[in-house]
Amino acid sequence: MKQVAAPCSSCYSRFRLAAHAVEADAHLADEVEHMIGYRYQNSVEVQHLLDTIVTKIGLDKIAARVTQPLKGLRVACYYGCLYSRPPAITEAEHPEYPMTMDRLMRILGAEPIDWNGKTDCCGGSVVFPRSSRRWRWRARCWKTRTRMARRHRHGLPTVRFEPGCASGADQGT
Repeated sequence: MKQVAAPCSSCYSRFRLAAHAVEADAHLADEVEHMIGYRYQNSVEVQHLLDTIVTKIGLDKIAARVTQPLKGLRVACYYGCLYSRPPAITEAEHPEYPMTMDRLMRILGAEPIDWNGKTDCCGGSVVFPRSSRRWRWRARCWKTRTRMARRHRHGLPTVRFEPGCASGADQGT
């Protein structure tokens, strides 16, 4: 196996972080080898499913196969925080304002709107030891969920490629 496509941003992030940690820390690499009986060789590329669709199939081929374009559908693309951050791990081209899903939606005939919440955290993966910090973060995440719900009520669906973010964001609707 040379590549893995992770459909979940949390899984994608965990795979990438683990590979980076083992690659950067020889002691950790030894511990992992001892535990699993195999030396990690960094030979499998981990991609997010969204990137796999766009790079392996290609936007031109996808566009050529569209038979019923999503004309008139305005969408808010929501990436969440783990798709493109931290950029040292994800190697994202534009970590603060990714456009991959926006380009895919445009190819499918939809009209992606510009909005500044596309990489906000939904709070699904946030765990803080101190409750005051956790509740402040959760309040911030709740604002993101509320904004997404408000957009949905006004006829603007949110497109997400993340089951964890979807369940977290849907709690605000």
